[in-house]
Amino acid sequence: MKRINNVTELERNMKMNGYWYSNVKKDLRVIVLAIANLGHIYVESMDRRKQTLSITTEHGSILCYLNKK
Repeated sequence: MKRINNVTELERNMKMNGYWYSNVKKDLRVIVLAIANLGHIYVESMDRRKQTLSITTEHGSILCYLNKK
């Protein structure tokens, strides 16, 4: 799991590895709120073989998923 502190860092990594939000509007809202409240989120390592990645809180609660483009 990789710790992410802001949305810009997350989106840069997503674009480099070919992932994007499942539902952009809903997922982005959840991620921004989580970062604002918790200070950071965690993302599974962006392995090019996986089709879906989860974004979680520090305690393991899944916030949303990223899909391979």
